[in-house]
Amino acid sequence: MPPKFLSKSFKVFQRYLSQVKTAQTTVSSSTDLFFNRTLFDTERLIERLKAGGFTTSQSEVVCDALLQLCNKTMEERDKTTANKAELATLRSELQILEKTDIYILKSDVQTLEKKMEMQWAEITTSMEHIENRKVIKMVIASAGTAAAIILFDLNREKRKRSAEQRR
Repeated sequence: MPPKFLSKSFKVFQRYLSQVKTAQTTVSSSTDLFFNRTLFDTERLIERLKAGGFTTSQSEVVCDALLQLCNKTMEERDKTTANKAELATLRSELQILEKTDIYILKSDVQTLEKKMEMQWAEITTSMEHIENRKVIKMVIASAGTAAAIILFDLNREKRKRSAEQRR
């Protein structure tokens, strides 16, 4: 458990940190990001820490540690954050990919349309063949029926004549 004066000072420091706002960052070049930042007013922080019960050396150590932590955080953020040129390149690449994807999709759609047209033609041809077969079957059936009727009629006439000749 920290001494009482440190607990109180730490609470004051926490309260102060919650109120501290970082200043706008100014960047002159992408290679010199680390040194061109104004994170917070270190003199004001030291004064506030002293007013909260810290000694001058404690205040300076805390301020220095906080400054190093902030700088390290900003440095890590800068390593992973894209700059305007990188974003422009990415945007350009995405636009190219989008155009390529659209072209590929259109090509795929045209290919599918051609396949569907060919399949529809095959289906239509098959249906015509089926209809032709039905017509042929109907013609054959009709011819068979007509032939049967004719044969029946001929046989009846033949029997009539045979019956008449027998009489």
